[in-house]
Amino acid sequence: MEVPDALRLLDQTDLAGKVMTGDAIFCQKTITSKIMAKGGDYVFRSRGTRRPCWKRLKQPSASRSFPPSEALEPADLGHGRIDQRSIALLPIEALSEQMRAAWPTVRAIACLTRRRDHVRAGRVIKAEKETTFLITSLDAPPPEDILRFNRRHWSIEVMHRDKDVCLGEDGYTNRLGHAPRNIFTLTSAVRTLLKQIHPSPTKAIEIVQDGRSKAVRLIADRQKTRFH
Repeated sequence: MEVPDALRLLDQTDLAGKVMTGDAIFCQKTITSKIMAKGGDYVFRSRGTRRPCWKRLKQPSASRSFPPSEALEPADLGHGRIDQRSIALLPIEALSEQMRAAWPTVRAIACLTRRRDHVRAGRVIKAEKETTFLITSLDAPPPEDILRFNRRHWSIEVMHRDKDVCLGEDGYTNRLGHAPRNIFTLTSAVRTLLKQIHPSPTKAIEIVQDGRSKAVRLIADRQKTRFH
């Protein structure tokens, strides 16, 4: 139900001059067209089943005339790892005719690469690399802007991950009446309470799982500290 709900929400929202970000589920022509019709722009992650091949998007002649514009984020250090994202951005002129016909609202496409090194005692013990493709209606955007939109969207995805993975929101199958909204409200409240105990909801659950009284005491102590 997320896509129909998104379309209804777009009808109620002023999008003029705003940029919407979204995960792959919202990368659909009905949604992108609606955003553009209301005066907004978008930066969406491509669906895994439709993930475009970077080489196919470039015409042989256009790839020489329009090399990708690139940017690199500063390395993010913390939590025992080093994260760094880089991006290569192709303008509409470099896209194939098939791509332009299939997605008339697209003005640029980006290949975003994230490298993550897990570090222990100053040594890299594991290296990971992830490649994601993004489409956007922004005309000739600086690659740094797309990196920034992607980073800001991740802060939203973290909330959904907490609710889906830690609190099992996706496991609820009741779709009748107000049940979905009630579950959403309850899991949001639980996440807020858990984060008062520990920044990681998973760690908070481990701390309080042995007793309800312990959870109540910890939350009460946090509230007293907050108001004093």
